[in-house]
Amino acid sequence: MPGMNPAMAEAMKRAMSDPKAVMGNPALQARMQELRKDPEFAGFWSELQTGGMQALMKYYNDPAFLAKLSSKLGD
Repeated sequence: MPGMNPAMAEAMKRAMSDPKAVMGNPALQARMQELRKDPEFAGFWSELQTGGMQALMKYYNDPAFLAKLSSKLGD
């Protein structure tokens, strides 16, 4: 993913492809809860609620979204 730290890009791919891994990581889970309050991610959460896995895959394949998510989550 252009403009993204390769290690972070790989971590994002793993997290998005295995949501259970996120649930087992309290620190990442807390950061994701904070993102639920972020207006920049309102569309993501809304689509995820209604579109499920299809919506998740849309964002998983969006380098701009993943870069923004990476920036918000930090290293």
